[in-house]
Amino acid sequence: ICNADVGFLQTWSLVFACGTNSCITCEPEGGALNAPDVTGCLGDPSLELSITPTYVPPTTAPDPDDYSYTYVVSQAGTGTIISFVDGPDLSTVPPGNYQICGLSYATDEAGQLLFYLGTSISQLDFELTNGTALFCGDLPDDCFNATVGPPIPPTVLDTTICLGDCFTAPDGT
Repeated sequence: ICNADVGFLQTWSLVFACGTNSCITCEPEGGALNAPDVTGCLGDPSLELSITPTYVPPTTAPDPDDYSYTYVVSQAGTGTIISFVDGPDLSTVPPGNYQICGLSYATDEAGQLLFYLGTSISQLDFELTNGTALFCGDLPDDCFNATVGPPIPPTVLDTTICLGDCFTAPDGT
């Protein structure tokens, strides 16, 4: 460039030597869940879990302004993803055996998660690991299992109680 060069810069591009075509960073961190396996019945409040991932230094939680955390519910055996839930709240999951994994993801790409419903957790893991997923995300270092049984049916008793008598219910109360 010299003073004889006149005109306007009309277009330009920046090519990175490492092959990256973007300056957008993807820095989610799934952490570790360290959660025990759980068992309960459909509708059971004990399945409304409150699990927070842990981060072993030097690993840290991603910036909450840019990243969110949810839980992937997949069928045990097939690994088919059936839902993404917060908490995780498993009280409304149909009876069955499940694997629950956390998922740290870029908040502005939340809509892309739904494309993975019906695919396998192993496919999602493969795509996240290889950078080919539809969103920026990271699974935790571990998952846990959940067994959800059918709801407990109500008990109907037909009995007569006289004034002054005591009654002990089948559950002992």
